[in-house]
Amino acid sequence: MPATLDAVLTRTRDTDATIRKLVYTTLDPNTQQGGVLGITHPRALTVAQRELIVRHGLGDRELAVKTAAGDLVGVWSEVICDKTVTKNEKEPENPNSAVDDVVDFLKMFDLGEDTIAEDALLSVFTTQRDLFNRLKFEGLSHLMGFARLLNPFQKHSGHR
Repeated sequence: MPATLDAVLTRTRDTDATIRKLVYTTLDPNTQQGGVLGITHPRALTVAQRELIVRHGLGDRELAVKTAAGDLVGVWSEVICDKTVTKNEKEPENPNSAVDDVVDFLKMFDLGEDTIAEDALLSVFTTQRDLFNRLKFEGLSHLMGFARLLNPFQKHSGHR
């Protein structure tokens, strides 16, 4: 199956915008199959594959392709940050859960690789407004705490 996925991913550079758009809409519904990771689940993809999808999709010249890629990245965010609450559970009361969700999402990328993680996160903030609205930094100390959470990624990627 990986050879098939690689063949599909090469179509992200097709000359026909309809084909490029179809790549992203085809990858979207295959993120989970009956509770099991599908081959296009973001955790099943390699970092390089995720970054290729984001780079080619969000950087496409056609708005329809960018939109389809943004929708896919939004689905990734939902899947990675899935905190589904069953009817017998209470809603989590952790005020930092949105920060944790953002950190979990960013862990999918090499933060030293161009602006791919930034582009993906901005796309999520555009398509998943609720995550952006839940993200609260209560003063400089809270913001610095978020920066410390990202510090291990910065060391790994060479950012200081």
